[in-house]
Amino acid sequence: MRRPTGTLAALAAGLLLVGGSWFAPAAEFLGKSLSEWQKQLDSKDPSQRRSSAFAIGKMGAGAASAVPRLRQSLKDEEASVVDAAAYALGEIGPAAADAVPDLIALLEAQDKSARVRRSAAFALGGIRARNAGAARALVKALDDSDASVRQNAAWALGHVRMENPKIIVEGLAERLSPADKDPLVRRDAATALGAIGADARKGVPALVSCLKDEKDANVRKALVYTLVNLVGPGDDAAADVLKNVLADRDPEIMLAAALAMGNIGGSKAEPAIAVLQLALKDGTPLVRSQAAGALSNIGPDAAPAVPDLIRALEDSEEKVRGASARALSRIGPKAEAAIPHLARRMDPKEQQSVRIYATEALSRIGVGLDTVVPELLRVVKDDKDPLVRQRAIWALGRIKDFEGSGAAKALEAVLDEKTTDRLSKLLRYEAARYLAFALREKTPVKAADVLLEMLKDDELKVYQGTDTKVTTTGTESTGGNTTANPNLGGDARWFGAEALGYMRAAANRPDVIRALEEAAKSTDPKMRDAAKEALKRIKG
Repeated sequence: MRRPTGTLAALAAGLLLVGGSWFAPAAEFLGKSLSEWQKQLDSKDPSQRRSSAFAIGKMGAGAASAVPRLRQSLKDEEASVVDAAAYALGEIGPAAADAVPDLIALLEAQDKSARVRRSAAFALGGIRARNAGAARALVKALDDSDASVRQNAAWALGHVRMENPKIIVEGLAERLSPADKDPLVRRDAATALGAIGADARKGVPALVSCLKDEKDANVRKALVYTLVNLVGPGDDAAADVLKNVLADRDPEIMLAAALAMGNIGGSKAEPAIAVLQLALKDGTPLVRSQAAGALSNIGPDAAPAVPDLIRALEDSEEKVRGASARALSRIGPKAEAAIPHLARRMDPKEQQSVRIYATEALSRIGVGLDTVVPELLRVVKDDKDPLVRQRAIWALGRIKDFEGSGAAKALEAVLDEKTTDRLSKLLRYEAARYLAFALREKTPVKAADVLLEMLKDDELKVYQGTDTKVTTTGTESTGGNTTANPNLGGDARWFGAEALGYMRAAANRPDVIRALEEAAKSTDPKMRDAAKEALKRIKG
């Protein structure tokens, strides 16, 4: 939580040196228990009442039982006491939710001091109010004449929640314009948009426009860190502005700009490659994994980074190795030099996620795989993880000497496996369709049986790769995460229809014909077209 600027913040800083962590709940503060501090709220001395409210706030969520008494203090005749009580409620957090209506009233009361309104705004954010009224009051406070009120309202809007955050996003975006002269307001408006997440995507143009001309280093950091979290494919205008930030004197801003461009991906992100290559050698594992993740989104254009990604495959951190393998996968054939290094990452002692992405990378590189056939055959036969075996089947399907290499025999053995769980069925489907693709009319009859089963499996989805998203904490480029999620497309059964078509006369059976004729009536165009084409091929 952000402490309001001004005298109260200075007091807080002084007390923290004595009392310890601002965030940590405590059973007592400065040697006094919660009950003792609550009694002092009844003192006739305003300074004692103010200090008591402040001390209670330092106990955090552990002071939840004091919320009713602090709500009474919001009506104190002394503004400094009201200020401290409101602030304390924000520090107590969600446990102070009952005070939200009182805090909204304070925030909207123009007869109250700016310090009181500021602390009320802070408190609504600290409580993480799930109240549309709180959000509207905070949006309105973004136009307050006092900069500290606007700043804390902006910060709070990154923490409150409402069903449709449109008005929040629009309000924060307006604070990014040159009309607001206070850099702290612009900084916290940018950070709040990042905290809102995907729902704040409509704020990207305002963030980009502000970044073009922003001179304040702290605001520039907030803008770029937030753009990392919000931009994605298609944000070309953002990429054009971020490209100019790659030369920033602040290495954190430079790195964040490169990560944001990586999230945009494609050729537009190519100028960021050199910065990301340097980041792969950073001393912080998170930064290395973020850099590899950003490179994976750039795809084939990231080929200059292949040597650095190969080195990163030996990293001591699993996340870095996995993200590097994903990046090499997305680079594709241009990453052929990585093949022997990826093959080593299929070792059974390697972590599961790394084995999956390394094997997938081999399949997507697709060329020069003859040298690693023994390793791929071992994986298909013996690996305990079906997803690693699946990727090895993909890779074996790309081998030129499909029969002579032993790939055909290995995939035929998969067809004979008897386990019935979902992933085991998936392996048989994959083996059958790759056999049909490679062997055509020489495909074993049992492959047609498996492909018929595949045609009836309406739960199958097309795997289109893994999407990587790099995020920051919103306050620094060295915080955050790198997430990888499978991109699943439409109905995958059309692959089965297509594979039956490759078999031609070998699939000319009444049950196959009936199944394909039914599939040819599908509302899914890919399924319908694949089934019709298969029927033509089979019937000759």
